[in-house]
Amino acid sequence: MSTEMERTASLYRWLFQLPTMKKLLIFSIAASLCIGVTVRIIIYFSMPLISNMIIGFIQGVSALFIPIVLSTLIVSPIMKGEESVWDRRRLYALSTICMLFLGTACIVGAIASILANRTAIVSVAFVFGASFIFMLRLLVIRAMSKFSTFRSSIVALTQPLFCIIAILPFQELTFSLGVVELLIMFTITVIIFGFAALVYLWLVDRPILKMLKVSGIDFLYGFLLDWIENKSYVLEEKFEKIGEETSLPVLTLLFKDSNALNSVLVVPNIHPGPFKTVGSSQMPYIIAKEIKEKTGAIVSVAHGPSTHGQNLVAAKEIKKVLKIIENSLNQPNFVSKASQFVTYEKDEVKMSCQIFGDLALLIVTLSPISFDDISPELGEQVRKAAISEGMKDSFLIDAHNCGGEVITPILPNSETAKKMIYAAKMAVKKAKSKMSTEIKAYAVQSKPDEFHKWEGIGPAGITVHVVEVQGQRAAYIIIDGNNMIPGLREKIIGDVKKIGIDEAEVLTSDTHIVNAVSLDPKGYHAVGQIGDHKKLITTIVNMTKEAITSLKPVKISYAIKEVEKIKIVGEKQMKLLTTQIVKSVSNAKKSLAILVSAALLNIVLQVSLFLL
Repeated sequence: MSTEMERTASLYRWLFQLPTMKKLLIFSIAASLCIGVTVRIIIYFSMPLISNMIIGFIQGVSALFIPIVLSTLIVSPIMKGEESVWDRRRLYALSTICMLFLGTACIVGAIASILANRTAIVSVAFVFGASFIFMLRLLVIRAMSKFSTFRSSIVALTQPLFCIIAILPFQELTFSLGVVELLIMFTITVIIFGFAALVYLWLVDRPILKMLKVSGIDFLYGFLLDWIENKSYVLEEKFEKIGEETSLPVLTLLFKDSNALNSVLVVPNIHPGPFKTVGSSQMPYIIAKEIKEKTGAIVSVAHGPSTHGQNLVAAKEIKKVLKIIENSLNQPNFVSKASQFVTYEKDEVKMSCQIFGDLALLIVTLSPISFDDISPELGEQVRKAAISEGMKDSFLIDAHNCGGEVITPILPNSETAKKMIYAAKMAVKKAKSKMSTEIKAYAVQSKPDEFHKWEGIGPAGITVHVVEVQGQRAAYIIIDGNNMIPGLREKIIGDVKKIGIDEAEVLTSDTHIVNAVSLDPKGYHAVGQIGDHKKLITTIVNMTKEAITSLKPVKISYAIKEVEKIKIVGEKQMKLLTTQIVKSVSNAKKSLAILVSAALLNIVLQVSLFLL
């Protein structure tokens, strides 16, 4: 993951979950009554408390609570639709938040009216607050729907308009400001705030629109639609517009016993992102599920060298990957030839290798040092380094098994990359000296519901492949997750070695189906970040025991095939997108001056026209 992508992912922390409708209803009633009574007592402190409370209750309910209910009831049918994130609860929550802003303005106005001895200030403050929440609603609705500016404005205006209508009967009797004056004031302030909101949205939208010719606001809406409603097509449409066609390799490694296909390991050089159901995020699970249904074998998916540039633009592109894997299942050339599992360490780099037939399967990790995606260019350099040692084929697995607070990608030409290339050569040499024709293997997969994506583990669960070559047992432990907390890998390996495993590596699929389901600052929980470590490790140990006791003689075959004309986001476009998203956020902060200026202008006009 690039630096820009990390900064983009950190925006997940802005997301929040809403209370239930019942809690929202109770809170909105209580808040409306409290605000109404508070304003009344401040202005008419000398009057009897009971009288103030009764009138305050009436004003709070009529001017604050009822507009929430009416606005929600009228707007919810308009906002319904296949491409809408707005249900009744979300609309009610938006109106409740807006009511709190309006109530704050009323309390401030009441205090100011006492200090200045002008009850009309309360009316001015109320109009200011109503116009302000029009702006707030317009910003939110325009950014979170496909409505036009006009339609968004009408929807945004409902609550503040009901608030103004509700307060009119109290004007002449209570606050000494005429109805006509109040309506004129409201019209002026709404126009100013509305114009400021549209300028603000244009400034925020401009960076992405300028660079990629697609609307940044639409990207935000697409993200929210997927995050809230699990509907990815809007966002995928945007990715398809900026994506590019390419060819990417996929390794399919087959283990066959005397009866049938025993297990399958798939390693695509395709990144399973960006999040939830968008693009290739579900790819590891879909591959494991579809190929298992087709073959009856245990299927697991590891992470090949790829970054967010290799995200598929849409989930439908996964069908192309499945077709290539299915074509690879009918390999005729099964052999009984493999090496023992070996590891070569070069400083922080740990490069493991096991040869299967003519394939050198490499696995790299830097654990316990945090690291992230390995670029495809570096993966190709490692592959060529292995082939230079006399191998026909080679493929690299990015273990993706150690992610702390700060994670950085491994790029070509870096010092770490040079060490990886050297370690790959040495690991292949070491493995070639430990070849055998005595091969046993077995794979075990966890139950589908044993772990949950909130724990950072996707629906493909955990798979343990145990491979025995000439008495040495190696365990490939593959977890359907996005990285692991530092140190967990070492704990797992330590425990499986206590039950008869000689060598082991723990891998994650880097599935992004677990992304954008958590309010963690990174947008997801790495494996082990939450949940029961003891349960996780015990499950893996028990699965490994089962695999050891079920070992069978196997033959091996593999295929490395290109998925042609597959559409990915692309490195350049992904970098531009993430950079421009961060820039849009920066613009949003800087452009707040527009909204502040609108507020100040409205205050000056209100004071000048109606109070002086």
